[in-house]
Amino acid sequence: MFIFNTHSGVVQNLNRVNPFAVQSFARKIMTPLKKEGKIPTPRQVHLSQQGLVCCVETPEGQACGLILVLTLFARIGLGIPTHVMEHIITVSVGPKSPSPLVYFPETTAPPREEEVVVLINGKIFGMTRDPAGLERVLVDMRRMSDLPSEMRVVWCREGPLKRYLHINSDCSAAMRPVLCADRILDAVKIISNKRIPVPAIWTSLIDAGCVEYLDKEEEEARKLCVAMRPRQLMKNQLHASNANRRKYSHVELDPTAILGLLASIIPYSDLNQSPRNMYFTSMVKAALTLPCLDYESRVDMHQYAVWYPQKPLAATRVYDFMIEQCGGVTGGQVPIWCIATLDGHNMEDSVYVKKGAIDRGLFMMTYFRTFFCEAKNRGSEEEKFAIPPETAIGRKGRANYSKLGPDGIVPVGTEVREGDVLISKVARLTDHFGEHGTQEECFQDRSIVLKKIPKGVVHSVTHTTRGNGSKIVWVKVRCVRRPEVGDKFASFAAQKGTIGQVINDEDMPQSLSSGIIPDVVMNTHAIPSRSKCCCL
Repeated sequence: MFIFNTHSGVVQNLNRVNPFAVQSFARKIMTPLKKEGKIPTPRQVHLSQQGLVCCVETPEGQACGLILVLTLFARIGLGIPTHVMEHIITVSVGPKSPSPLVYFPETTAPPREEEVVVLINGKIFGMTRDPAGLERVLVDMRRMSDLPSEMRVVWCREGPLKRYLHINSDCSAAMRPVLCADRILDAVKIISNKRIPVPAIWTSLIDAGCVEYLDKEEEEARKLCVAMRPRQLMKNQLHASNANRRKYSHVELDPTAILGLLASIIPYSDLNQSPRNMYFTSMVKAALTLPCLDYESRVDMHQYAVWYPQKPLAATRVYDFMIEQCGGVTGGQVPIWCIATLDGHNMEDSVYVKKGAIDRGLFMMTYFRTFFCEAKNRGSEEEKFAIPPETAIGRKGRANYSKLGPDGIVPVGTEVREGDVLISKVARLTDHFGEHGTQEECFQDRSIVLKKIPKGVVHSVTHTTRGNGSKIVWVKVRCVRRPEVGDKFASFAAQKGTIGQVINDEDMPQSLSSGIIPDVVMNTHAIPSRSKCCCL
């Protein structure tokens, strides 16, 4: 019996406009609720999501609060099979192990009051008379990497659930790493050790038991208290005599661990209004830069390559780390900025742009459009790449076939315009009958014509073949995109605007002291009403 999933949106296209959008898209969480509902409770941030879900990055509109993103250090567990976990627990704390804390009763009688049922992924595994000792041993073995890091131990100390101790290792559990408060000095020694290379520091912290992964269920059951900063651990000594006060057991890796990737790259985000940061996380996904270093060898349908990407003057450590991991691919440019009203054409978030700066390459980019075609053999139809005859059915009369090569493909370096044929494909129809009922050989034109691109150049042509013998052709056309009136731009402070006018250099304002002429002029009234102090 086959079960088909009829839900829409399960498989989505990966947006590879820039490296930041790729990483954010891969960490997206979609709540299984309809966007049309107006119930505010599922959309609000809950305290149980702290450290696991970014409190800033979410789309605006109907999907607000329903589409979330994992934080910077959180991850989703892959899971361990139940039978594997049963074998591990039997060897570790079973009756024949060095720490025989779990035993298997020989009778089916109900457990007594002092006995606690041990379950692995919801399946009854055994009994124990020392649940606190079993929990302590399992946690210590997990810290020393004797047990998997994805294993979670849940034992409620109060209520009817105290009769059950759960050992969970199933998949799809959100976890986050935290520092153990009793191993904080060991973590400092490992981090300050110059002999340990930087890529191996994280592995060394996990092997030494300084870092462990927690989920919210275990954190609530063990009544753990996580400090935001290491200096808060001093309160444990100040309130040591107060038995009713919970002590900090763990420390966050960094206070910014409550944010996601895109929210962590905003400089001085604490000086902005919360909606400004949320708007930036939505706009940066559409920012144009280099999609990757090998974009010329990719066959994506749409690609944009900025000519001169630059690093920002003020950036966070996460942004610098992302640029380093992406091979130096950064986003945006750093123009000379001016804040003035000028003569009123930059109202309603419009900006002036200097024409001379655009001529020298400011905001210039190359757009790549890839066309795909496959020659298939389906039943009586036989397709091949060739120039169709004049009598072919469906021949595109206004299309230009003169730029095709002998193989029916336009050569590399050819300048093409809208209406030119890029890939000429002909289908041979064997079941076509003429006017007198006799079978005739007929050809049908199924060529690919350039549309919606006024002018371009053939950048590359790629040929390949499938396993069944079908031939495939990719033709990539490039064209230069120049900034024009109406194009949208945005800054790290979520100050978005469109080009209102492109003016000459002599019409731009000039500094009397230095003689500098700005590249972009923004309206003065765009800052106070939005309280974007980080923009200054």
